[in-house]
Amino acid sequence: MPTPAADSEDVTIPTSGSTSGRPFLALFRAGRNSLHPKLTARLHEQNFDYALSWYAEDDPGDLGMAEGAAFVHRVAGQKWPGLLATLTEYREIIEAYDYVWLPDDDLFCEPETVSEFFRITSDLALDLAQPALTADSGFVHPIVLHHEAFQVRFTNFVELMCPALSRDMLWRSLPTMADTLSGWGVDAVWPRLTRVGKVAIIDTTTIKHTRPILGGDGYRTNQETGRSMLAEEMLSFERYGVQRFNRPHLNLGGLLQDGSTVSLGGTAVSPQFMVKHVIESAVRLPIEPIKLARYLGDHADHVQLESHPFLPSALNEALNSTGITFAEGV
Repeated sequence: MPTPAADSEDVTIPTSGSTSGRPFLALFRAGRNSLHPKLTARLHEQNFDYALSWYAEDDPGDLGMAEGAAFVHRVAGQKWPGLLATLTEYREIIEAYDYVWLPDDDLFCEPETVSEFFRITSDLALDLAQPALTADSGFVHPIVLHHEAFQVRFTNFVELMCPALSRDMLWRSLPTMADTLSGWGVDAVWPRLTRVGKVAIIDTTTIKHTRPILGGDGYRTNQETGRSMLAEEMLSFERYGVQRFNRPHLNLGGLLQDGSTVSLGGTAVSPQFMVKHVIESAVRLPIEPIKLARYLGDHADHVQLESHPFLPSALNEALNSTGITFAEGV
């Protein structure tokens, strides 16, 4: 690629408090079945440190699952209250990193993929990013699946399953993690805290989601507390002024495999090229025909009805330090 609030007791295990000086941190919200040891193998060869926000009763050290961790914070409960507690408790250490990745513990890829994901995210000076999901992953949103025509897609959506945030974006986003157990609705808020060209899905790096979607302990906890995930979603929308979460998830622009760029705005040709490449990639995604038609139709509608000439300008402004250029003009 061209260089372009926990319910259980919060117990902290102090460590040395030092880091390796690497610029990136993978902070796993993890339990005893976490796959993070696979993602952090050969750590001395990688460009990132890792840390644990540990929700299980077991001691990760006793399980051999904390070797090389920058720190371990033991705090029971669901992902977002637990992460909020960890980010608050270890803020001084975390602020030393340029980017922090917050993956679920049921994701799998090679450690080198994580390093490459961090490198690309940093090279593009993104605020919010995620690796694309492999085609055999459990998924909800088609936009997060790997699109083979692209290296990078600049989007208006990143899923909470595995977001990476820049240092500034992380602290801007911190208040959105409060008062939510499930995190529902937060992924509609985060892109509003930054701008076009600073949010992307990285197709060069893919990661597999290994467990079923819409299940597990977190969902049961929401049910047991009487706080539905839909209610939490609506509360987030109301608090942050999200009027239309059902707006389409769009690939606004992208860097193709050959290094050329396409976008939904700008010249008369560029939008059609963008949709062409989205279609060519999407038709091979494991999506039901009706959902695929809606997904592709969202892009076509945007070109025909709402294509905005400002998009290439916004992308150019966001990426002006990378040498990547989008066509402008009408």
